[in-house]
Amino acid sequence: MTRIVVWAVLLLSALFLLTTGGTYPGIASVEAHIIGQVIAYVVLGGWCLLALFRPEWRPDTPLLLPIALATGAYLLSFAFSQRPRLSLEPTLAGLGWAAGFLFLSQLLKRDWWRMRIQVVLTAAAAAVSLAYVVQVTALWIEWWGIIGRLALPPLRPAFAGLWLGSPNLVATFLLLTTPLAVVLLHRDGRRWLAIALALTSLLAVFLTGSRGAWLGAGFGVLGAAVLTIDRIGWIRLREGAIATISQCVHRARLMAAGFVLLALAAVVILPSLAYRFGQGGDTLRLDLWRSALTIFVEHPVLGGGPGTWVQLKVAASPPGVPNVIVPHAHSMYFQTAAELGVVGVVALSGLGVAVAVRLLQGWRLRDGEISLQAGAVIVSGLAFLGQSLVDNLVNLPFVCLILVTVIAWTDHARSPLTSNVRRFRWRARSALPAGILAGLVASAIVLVPVGRAAFKDLAANGAMLRLDWSSAVAHYVGALASDPDFTLYQLQLASALARNGQSSDARIQLENAVRDDQMPINVIGLAMLKAMSGDPDSAVRDAREAAARAVGVPMIALNAGIVAELAGDQTMAVDQFANAIAWNPPLASSPWWNGRTRYEVFPAILDLARSRVSPLDGALILAYSGQSAAAADALAAAAGSSPPVVYASAVRWLAGDRDGALKLLEDELRAHPDNWLAAAWAARIARLSGDPDTGERYARWASLIQGDGAPAVIAEASIIAAPNDPNAGLVSNYPWAQYLRPNSPFLPVPDLMLISTR
Repeated sequence: MTRIVVWAVLLLSALFLLTTGGTYPGIASVEAHIIGQVIAYVVLGGWCLLALFRPEWRPDTPLLLPIALATGAYLLSFAFSQRPRLSLEPTLAGLGWAAGFLFLSQLLKRDWWRMRIQVVLTAAAAAVSLAYVVQVTALWIEWWGIIGRLALPPLRPAFAGLWLGSPNLVATFLLLTTPLAVVLLHRDGRRWLAIALALTSLLAVFLTGSRGAWLGAGFGVLGAAVLTIDRIGWIRLREGAIATISQCVHRARLMAAGFVLLALAAVVILPSLAYRFGQGGDTLRLDLWRSALTIFVEHPVLGGGPGTWVQLKVAASPPGVPNVIVPHAHSMYFQTAAELGVVGVVALSGLGVAVAVRLLQGWRLRDGEISLQAGAVIVSGLAFLGQSLVDNLVNLPFVCLILVTVIAWTDHARSPLTSNVRRFRWRARSALPAGILAGLVASAIVLVPVGRAAFKDLAANGAMLRLDWSSAVAHYVGALASDPDFTLYQLQLASALARNGQSSDARIQLENAVRDDQMPINVIGLAMLKAMSGDPDSAVRDAREAAARAVGVPMIALNAGIVAELAGDQTMAVDQFANAIAWNPPLASSPWWNGRTRYEVFPAILDLARSRVSPLDGALILAYSGQSAAAADALAAAAGSSPPVVYASAVRWLAGDRDGALKLLEDELRAHPDNWLAAAWAARIARLSGDPDTGERYARWASLIQGDGAPAVIAEASIIAAPNDPNAGLVSNYPWAQYLRPNSPFLPVPDLMLISTR
């Protein structure tokens, strides 16, 4: 009975992490974060208490020494972190997963637990692969209904990712679980189910459109081929291939059918592959990797500290280039080097080598069952390592859970140990449960006030949304009292103070925050506070710094221009206003430019903006500024008689020819239904011309093709937030990637102008 209760607890905990708490939405939720911590304390604490009284449950794995060394490197990096508060939770999470592996390696030694975990693993792989294929098929049917005919459908329609939040995560889930699940099904005599699961998972991974996952799958297939050759041998493989070819020659019809199927698959797959690889993204990753290398060079020995990427990245990007802010470096290897330095890289590489040796030992065993399972885990591991070249997913608990589970699955196999490792393992067995238990108690003492602060922060955010500034200030002060070094609370308190009329206190609070976090939105907020309080020189310096680190961000340029205007620096104001329009041409249509001083210099601003963009974008700026004839001439000069359809339709629409603009886009979409940009512009024009039904149709058309990019094009940008407007900078507009807690409801300063949507 006790075992059944424990299994129920473990099963519910795993399901929570796999479906809710361990996904992107989960790690951004305070409640899910706290529940995940409680699960860790209950599971690991219960295991440690059991191991204290039952020696057979104590850690007993050849990986104990490499895990200890990696843990030591992690703690050392934390001790010298550049942002100790940001490193706290990632460090505790890393230590928790190390302990979780030790627990699972013990649990999976026992057949009763293995049988049940096998069912969950296999069912999860089958459910995710089948559910994703069904989801994508349903979205394709919707898209075909919208366009009115059959056409080659898009991969990852509407950026579908089941409950995980991203198609990339669906692929990761399947790359980690399917190989072992297939081997286990085959072992149990369910050959056709194994084949069906393998094919469905491969199809699902392809449909995700995740180029990183495709790269990982290539690594996995290559690894499987090497293992097959190792097992069969070159000679037998060659003889088998010759025999197979000989049989096919005698079965010409079957061979012809096979070639026809391959040709049909190529016709379907190759255009989709070409389209997906042509969508770019390499520039983004190169920027992130360059920043990671800069952090590594600045902190080569121990790195910046676990979890510090999100703040250190801002200053690590050179001024004058786009500074893309995302919560990870899009490469596990680059981010590891940046955060943990040489010591961490060496220690984790040693752990990786030890795991590889352990799996290869399992592969070499005469026990065919264990050998095949070890081979499956090797394939999964290679796929994950390949995907991690261009992505970093170990910040997600559900990924860590699957990873440690599949590695622990084969860890029970016997293998020879050196005498030194054996001595270390047996000495550690008796001490580790007590040590882990002590660590859990110590971490709880630290995390309780952190959790208390998080709930006070939620209360403060609610007060902000109710426009109850004084209550928000009180709650934020309480949050900072419990967690004084968390920068987000400092930013939020500064925002509440500014709105509560306490500008001098807001400035002090924001200055403290900016010392650690030079996010351009924070720096420009500080500049605005200084400008409003009569400190023009310092305000202009901050505005220049923010603008230099926000190339391509029109909102920062716009506010830098306003700060310069308040400080009397007209040259800088014109320069930054020109940048704002160059990076967001619809701003040229705003009546906001009709202010007395701006109206006088607006022609110069437009000329400067046009000089900084392509001739096509220059024509768009003219069109938005109301110069329709000049825009048409500029478009003809730039592209002749065949301008890009999006530019031609935009110029026509802004000249008052709405029907002609939509006809151009409709003709383009009839010829190329996969042109999401044309569909997005059709939605934009229809909506703003008073035809919401047509706009919604084209918006859905575009979003089904390019779910992560179309919404930004569909929306028409403008300056809508007047000074002191309490609705400026609500949740959806806050830079979500600043921290993985997108609960801050307001921009730092109420006087910032917001480029939003209407």
